[in-house]
Amino acid sequence: MTGERKTAALDEAVLDARLMALEGARSWSPRVVSRLEARIRTADDFDLFRINPVAYATSQGLAEGEAIDLFLHATKAGLFDMEWNVVCAGCGNTNTSFRRLESVDPHTTCDLCQFESTAALDDFIQVTFTVSPAVRRIAYHDPASLSAEDLYFRYHFCRDVRPGSDGTTMAQKFASITRTLAYLEPGETATAALQLSGSMVGIRDALHSASAMYGIVPPESAPRDLNLAVRDGRLADLDQSLQPLEVGAANGRWMFPATGRVAAGSVTATVENTMSERASVWIIEYPARATPEPIEFYPILSAKRLLSTQTFRTLFRSETVAASEGLEIRDLTFLFTDLQDSTAMYDRIGDGTAYNLVRQHFDALEVTVRDQAGAIVKTIGDAVMATFVRPADGVRAALAMFDRLEAFNRSTSANLVLKVGLHRGHAIAVTSNEQVDYFGQTVNIAARVQGLAGPGEVCLSEDVLRDPDVQRALAGRDVERAPGLMKGVAAEIPVYRVTVRAPAGDAIVAR
Repeated sequence: MTGERKTAALDEAVLDARLMALEGARSWSPRVVSRLEARIRTADDFDLFRINPVAYATSQGLAEGEAIDLFLHATKAGLFDMEWNVVCAGCGNTNTSFRRLESVDPHTTCDLCQFESTAALDDFIQVTFTVSPAVRRIAYHDPASLSAEDLYFRYHFCRDVRPGSDGTTMAQKFASITRTLAYLEPGETATAALQLSGSMVGIRDALHSASAMYGIVPPESAPRDLNLAVRDGRLADLDQSLQPLEVGAANGRWMFPATGRVAAGSVTATVENTMSERASVWIIEYPARATPEPIEFYPILSAKRLLSTQTFRTLFRSETVAASEGLEIRDLTFLFTDLQDSTAMYDRIGDGTAYNLVRQHFDALEVTVRDQAGAIVKTIGDAVMATFVRPADGVRAALAMFDRLEAFNRSTSANLVLKVGLHRGHAIAVTSNEQVDYFGQTVNIAARVQGLAGPGEVCLSEDVLRDPDVQRALAGRDVERAPGLMKGVAAEIPVYRVTVRAPAGDAIVAR
């Protein structure tokens, strides 16, 4: 792999103007913006390509939330471009990258390993940030300018995938079994002398998502040489008929469009580019008895986490999910609030005064949700719906809401009393009313859990309560079982009640 430093093509005027906008976007910790400026100015090209803000936070000693906010505001200011990357669950290849959420297609077939899967927002859709070409041009803005090694092993493979059990990264694993890797210009032919003893040989052209796979068999039962051509963006074998093959896996399937056989031992492989455009040839020999390991990530900014970040929902309201289908989330915590006797409040103090109080209490709750790494999805009448990646953050937010509302009540003319409920589970991210919303039974149950809460209480489902961090957040508080029968839910949902504030006097009355 090369990854050599490229000469920075920096536009000073654009950089200065956009840094000024970033500095004024909010109050930052000391030197946060200046250190980002230094990175833009001096970092290698690869270090400005698909930046993981969670890893950046660790390297800079920043809180994760501030680092995420930094790159979101920097994107809004035009310093970076935000990318939604769908990572292959089979090999860790960044299979597709989209500039907008509405373009994300979770159904992919990897152009490197041919693994077909459907990505969820929880992990295999990662959000990264690349420096804007208007600020500084880097080689990775133009993949065609990269060496073949950088294209395959740096541009393609996600650097945030953890090494396997042997300590090597996916890029290193594939580099170790690579027998040939080169570009093929129009009319050019690549020839490789191979000594085969593994289980399979893969020949690929990632520029055209073309591949051919060959099982390595005893010499007497298969051809000794391979003779292929790149035609119309496909790999054609000139000597044998190739057949499609499907191999199932727990989280997807390998869909090999063209498979054949080749003899073990000395083999000559020839690949000719018959097209009028550049192709590439990548020959890999898979070892015998190779067992794929599951893909695991270092801490990343998943799409799920970004959608539960208040700054994202505030700055990028126009980002929506494709109307044709939703995007799956395997585990998300939903929080609903409601005000006790709000209808009576409107009667007692009038529509205008009541509306202003409700709007102000929304602002107070948004600050609390933001402080606990969550995001408000929407308001419904005088109720709030919010999401959290970690259930303990949702519980801490629920408890803090009562303190925030108590302070709010002391500064207003009414005594607002809150009721809160939480549940977690599977959901579908959809577009509703031109914003990202959520659909599914988990959302329905979360709303009904809130309906079981009395004034000054938090109700939470057993799915939330059993999280160890939630139990630590509730340490020292009385938690009692509440009736969990809910209309429209087949089985009883165990629900637990925490009394946070006992209502003092009449709820929501004018002072």
